[in-house]
Amino acid sequence: AQAIFQSWFVNFDPVKAKIAAKAEGRDPLRAAMSAISGKADAELEALPLEQYEQLAATAALFPNAMEASNLGQIPKGWAINQISQFGDVVCGKTPSKTNPDFFGEGIPFIKIPDMHNNVYVVSPLEQLSASGAASQVKKTIPPGSICVSCIATVGKVVIAHEPSQTNQQINSIVPRHPQYTTYLYFQMRAKDKEFHDLASGGSATLNMNTSTFSKVSVLNPAFNVLEKFSVNVEPLFSEILVRQKQSALLSEARDTLLPKLLSGELSVADAMVEAVA
Repeated sequence: AQAIFQSWFVNFDPVKAKIAAKAEGRDPLRAAMSAISGKADAELEALPLEQYEQLAATAALFPNAMEASNLGQIPKGWAINQISQFGDVVCGKTPSKTNPDFFGEGIPFIKIPDMHNNVYVVSPLEQLSASGAASQVKKTIPPGSICVSCIATVGKVVIAHEPSQTNQQINSIVPRHPQYTTYLYFQMRAKDKEFHDLASGGSATLNMNTSTFSKVSVLNPAFNVLEKFSVNVEPLFSEILVRQKQSALLSEARDTLLPKLLSGELSVADAMVEAVA
């Protein structure tokens, strides 16, 4: 998924392939098809008709020229938008700690430690109760929201896979279209250095406020290209989520069974039976 993002939205390989082919008198569409698939002309000819037509349809989505923008040269017809133009930006908040009933089992409460080395947060360290979530209902973000850490540890990015809330160190983008989710995930990750620079501000603690975050410029490709990107990478992200959940279950089983094994309460055979169950 990262490789496709890099090729389409950073290196602009299909667009540049069309430009080069046009200058050399070759077929720009076939050149873009090769750039997208990594296949030479002879390999393209050998593709089944349906696969060939799908690849041609994808290649046709890309323009055959570049133009200037405030982020440098971009494909013609694409735009540069602020983050806030992709969706609502929600700054998180922590419910009052003086009310213990606000915390418990219920809705994930995402904090920066939950974001390290994760694409999704499947085992948050803390959750809010129904009453805790209701106390700040406008802070609830839906599945598909992109969470970005903006204070202290800046630039961590995860995707919410269920209704969640975050603390005040995190700004979340609630995309206007579901097709934006995976694209914005990679764009936010790619802006790690820019976010750090914006958060510096001369203070000891990094802090990028919601207003500054919302105004960061992001490439906005043609929507049909984003749709195709989403279709291509969504199955990969679904697999990531499944594997993260499996890993969490295995970790839970390990933490439950290992003390029993070490204490002799369970034999290895019994522990294997419990793990499978």
